[in-house]
Amino acid sequence: MTHPDRLLDHQPIPVRLSAVDASKAIALPANKRGVYWHADALRAVVKVSNGYPAHVQIFAHAVWRQAPGPTAITMADAKRVSITRVVRSAEEP
Repeated sequence: MTHPDRLLDHQPIPVRLSAVDASKAIALPANKRGVYWHADALRAVVKVSNGYPAHVQIFAHAVWRQAPGPTAITMADAKRVSITRVVRSAEEP
């Protein structure tokens, strides 16, 4: 019997996304829907999420839901989202 480490090629999975990857994860799907995230709003979401994928999704979703739109998400939209509101939105079904 051999040890599994010898059978499998282990690749480390990053716990956090880089700022560039987190920004892409937010902006690219939005762009496909005709919505543009301003760079400062993207930076704010990336910063508060610390690059953790689930947090990126939760914070970006909270900003998206409250932004008046229809085609841009700005820093003003990001500033309107409170941490309390983000936590509540994450608990909604």
